Amino acid sequence: MLDTSLLAKNRDETIAVRQFVEGVLKSAEMGGISVIIDVFRASNTILALVDAGARVTPVETIGEAMLFPDHIKVGEKDGKKYQLFDFDNSPVAIDKQKELFAGKKVVVRSTNGTKGIVNALGSEAILITTFRNLSSTVDYCLQKYDAGYPISFIAMGSRGRPRIEDVYCAKMCYYEILEKIDPEDKSLKSMDNPWNGNWIQDIKDKRFNTDDHRKIDWEYALVLNTTNTVLLFNQVTFEIGK
Repeated sequence: MLDTSLLAKNRDETIAVRQFVEGVLKSAEMGGISVIIDVFRASNTILALVDAGARVTPVETIGEAMLFPDHIKVGEKDGKKYQLFDFDNSPVAIDKQKELFAGKKVVVRSTNGTKGIVNALGSEAILITTFRNLSSTVDYCLQKYDAGYPISFIAMGSRGRPRIEDVYCAKMCYYEILEKIDPEDKSLKSMDNPWNGNWIQDIKDKRFNTDDHRKIDWEYALVLNTTNTVLLFNQVTFEIGK
C-alpha cells in the first residue's frame, strides 16, 4: 500500500519527511527521532515559552488542559483563543510578555502541533522545530543519525491537509541534514528543495490573508535561525537539548 504520509526519503529511509499523525505514528513505530513541525503556530509558541523560561507541558485536548489547575493555560480551539485559557496560541503575545512566564508551569494545547507531540510517544526522542530554530535542530538530529537512529521531520498540516509552511520547514530540515552528511549529494539541486527558491514568498502567496488576526504571528514565524534552542520533549515537559 502506498504510504501517503511519506513525502521524501534518502535511500534507506533513515532520513525522511513525513506528514500528519500517520507520519508521527510511523516514526514512533521505528523508534527513531520524531521532529514535529507546526509552524503556524504551536511550534513557535512553545519555542517562545521555553526561551522565556517556562516549563511547558503539551496536551492533546482542552479537557486534558483543564486538569492542570496550577498551570498557565495557553492554546486555541479552531485557530482562536479558547475562552477558559489564559493566553492564545500566539508566539508574539508570549514574546511580548515573557517576564510573566519565567519559571512558571504552562500547559499548551493546539489543534495540530500538540497532537503530534503526544502521538510521538515511543520515539527515541521527540523534538519540535520551526524556521526560528531550524539549524540547531538539524545539528542535534545529525548527532542522533550518526549514532544510528532514523530521523523523521514531520509536517503536521491541519486536520489531515498539508500546509505549505510545515512541508517547507520539514523539507528544509531534510535537505540541510543531507548537505551536512554529503555536500555533493545530487538531490540537493532538486526543484523539490525549498532552499533553491523563494520559500518565504511562496508561503506568503499561498497562506497570508491580510485580514487574518494571526498575521503578526505568521510574520514572526517566517524568520530563520533566531535562536539555538533545541526543543526536546522528555515525555512530560520540554527541556533544552544539547
